[in-house]
Amino acid sequence: MKQHGFTLTELLLSLVLGSFILLMVSLLLVSSTQTWRYQQLIDRDQEALRFVVERLRSSVRQAQGVELTSNEFELFLTLQSGEGARNCLGQLQSENQIYHEHYAVEQDQLRCNGQALIQGITSLNFAYVHSESLEDLSKIESVPSCCDPIVMVLFDLDLMWSEGHRFTATLREFP
Repeated sequence: MKQHGFTLTELLLSLVLGSFILLMVSLLLVSSTQTWRYQQLIDRDQEALRFVVERLRSSVRQAQGVELTSNEFELFLTLQSGEGARNCLGQLQSENQIYHEHYAVEQDQLRCNGQALIQGITSLNFAYVHSESLEDLSKIESVPSCCDPIVMVLFDLDLMWSEGHRFTATLREFP
């Protein structure tokens, strides 16, 4: 009489093959999850970079000048509002009024006029190019000078999630 069913060897072999397939699927799932998390960090880093660079570029392009109190770690701008002008905090400014913006990094946050704009900034350093230094950019200074107008502001930016990468943006001449 012929028996129906599986032998012990067949059951053990199917169990080993099933375990191997489950192991491969779980490794693939873990790897995909890690890749997704890493991509999320990169996306967050790029968004923070875009926000900071655009915010600073916009402010400097609209500025009437860089104040002499600016230094390597802080940027003080003097601006004159036009119609519908908003400051760095998004507050509407009265037309033809002088207002100021102060940028600095404190406790991993980019702050403007003391209010946090974005987190994840480990350092932000400014450098200043005077009108007479445009021909020789090796004369970039860490503080503005009293006698020459500043025409360009450079900034180096380190982000928390970027694992030490440095970003630099050069701003165009003031109007």
